[in-house]
Amino acid sequence: MLRTSLLISSILAAFPGSLSADHWPSNVMQSIDVKEAAFCSVLSSYTDQMNVAENSKNQIKIRNVYQKQLMDIQALMPTGSFSDWIVQVDSVEVDAANNATLKGTLPCHKNIVGAEISEANTLTYGQLSDVSVGDFVLVSGELSFVKSIKNLKPQDFKAEFSSIVGLN
Repeated sequence: MLRTSLLISSILAAFPGSLSADHWPSNVMQSIDVKEAAFCSVLSSYTDQMNVAENSKNQIKIRNVYQKQLMDIQALMPTGSFSDWIVQVDSVEVDAANNATLKGTLPCHKNIVGAEISEANTLTYGQLSDVSVGDFVLVSGELSFVKSIKNLKPQDFKAEFSSIVGLN
């Protein structure tokens, strides 16, 4: 526990500008969870390395940077669980089987995607009906460290949302 606290503190101290959601209201920014801020800091610390790797068009370089990034995230969040992270809604889409996908942006301009939210999951599915593009929502759930969504970039993350609550 102390080691995690030290890691979070050092990440936040080293990357204070990582939460640069300048278009987000200040009251929303002040409500950002410490773990969400630390998660964003880890992603931001790898942004330049990831851009260099992607520009090289070398999938081995991209994979190596992604794996290092994942190791840091897993050290910060071993179970991948998160609670009450603030996300700005980019879209809510429904596939042919009526499964919903929430695409959102974290305060560090990285994306989080909650895919295949089943209509049978009436609570979460119902919560999605109350949000619109641009809304801020509190999401809870678990990060997936498996890249299974088509066109998911190395700094975009899939999550299984257990709760989505609108703030607007």
